[in-house]
Amino acid sequence: MKNIFKWSLNKLVITGACVYFFLIVVFMLNSGLVRLSQNPFTNKALDVLFLVMAGVVGYGALWIFKRALNLHIFNKGYIRVLIIVLMTLLTRFVWINIVDITPNSDFALYNTLAEAFSRGEAAGGKYVALFPHTFGYPFILAMVYGVFSPDKYFALLLNILFEAGTGVLIYCLGKMISNWKIGFSAAIVWALWPSHVFYSSIVCTEPLYTLLMVLLIFAYFKVSIKKMGFLYSCGLYLLLGILCASANAVRPMGTLLIIILGVAEVMKVIKKREGLKQSLAGCIPFAVFIIAYFSFANLTGMYISNNIGHRTAKSPIGFNIYVGTNINSSGTWNQSDANELLDLMNRDPFDAQEVHDRLIDMTIQRVRGQGTGNLKLAIKKNMIMWGRDDEVVTYMIAGSKQEEASSLLDVKSCEGLLRYICNFYYYMIVILAFKGLLGTYKKEDNSILMALLLLFLGIGAIHTIVEVHGRYHYSAMVVFAILAGSNFAKIES
Repeated sequence: MKNIFKWSLNKLVITGACVYFFLIVVFMLNSGLVRLSQNPFTNKALDVLFLVMAGVVGYGALWIFKRALNLHIFNKGYIRVLIIVLMTLLTRFVWINIVDITPNSDFALYNTLAEAFSRGEAAGGKYVALFPHTFGYPFILAMVYGVFSPDKYFALLLNILFEAGTGVLIYCLGKMISNWKIGFSAAIVWALWPSHVFYSSIVCTEPLYTLLMVLLIFAYFKVSIKKMGFLYSCGLYLLLGILCASANAVRPMGTLLIIILGVAEVMKVIKKREGLKQSLAGCIPFAVFIIAYFSFANLTGMYISNNIGHRTAKSPIGFNIYVGTNINSSGTWNQSDANELLDLMNRDPFDAQEVHDRLIDMTIQRVRGQGTGNLKLAIKKNMIMWGRDDEVVTYMIAGSKQEEASSLLDVKSCEGLLRYICNFYYYMIVILAFKGLLGTYKKEDNSILMALLLLFLGIGAIHTIVEVHGRYHYSAMVVFAILAGSNFAKIES
């Protein structure tokens, strides 16, 4: 019975992921990327051709790279890691030296907060109280600014290091899933990802959060497969809980990570086939993980509250859900909802959690009034989330318009080319990832792969509800890279 449940859950997750990937392909074909003609049918045909070309190039790259992996140079592990790090660093280092993007919008906020924190000043006020995760990345960045200087260049270098770290962890995860060829291939896919190279010119939180997320997943499976003493196990799970809370302090996705690791923990208990008493005892370390997570999250909230002079929200999801249910803006940020938030912020006495609670009530009223329009909104939001991978170009153009920006490359004049590069690579990897996913269906269950697929599905499900932007799929590209990498070697059962 236990084995049937385990097999059924594994196949259910893979089937769900396959359906979602199919929908992503549909979204890509309807994203309106190629617009070279006044005739909509011609443009649609060009969209299909663009996708087919990406697939053909992807299969060609697969054929070549498979043979390259047999070269003697790749037999040594340290050489593989060195190649991953160098490819990640060099591509991004070159990019940040040919473009100069001034922090704008949210990115300007992170930079401003980091500058203030580096000087020992309180900053953020009510806004940080409403959105405590905006404190995490600037807090880390402030340490770098404090050691060197409050220059955005150091922020970009820090993010590049985060990206390199993520690449190495992807390599290690791939090895844990099956073998080094999968891990190395996935890490190279990650290192060469054009939109991620472009994001290296922007002061953004995605590289840090993705690093912490992948580190947590890697560390959890590294710890969970080891046989160790009870107290030692509890100690390591406590550290994992703190790591999860740290990731949540950068981007509020801690609940999703807890659910994913909780499912993995249940699967581990089922696999052991122990009695009820032993199974319950085996769950204690994970209970320590949860306690550590909430304890550290509360301590972090208290620390932030003390620094900004306002009590932070315990459940800061009201505004994001409110914006995410706005049909007129397709669930993206909009000035109208922002004005309503500002009005609530200016009311006395100010309480961050009460503001979010009020916005939740307003969300319920909005959803009820929209009727079947909510279904169309969900489809539109998923199209925004997954249909394209070029939103970074929009951010670069906005940042390059500033007077203080001085790029060797005129981003605006190259906009079309940059968008095509981002999306061609993205389409290519989606096709390879879909192929890799289909190849796992007949294999025995793999707990790491299932966790990664749950992460992918969870990110999609969350942003079907909350505010959406194209860049919010950034961390899910780890899953795509590993699935694409699985084409370069067989996943061993």
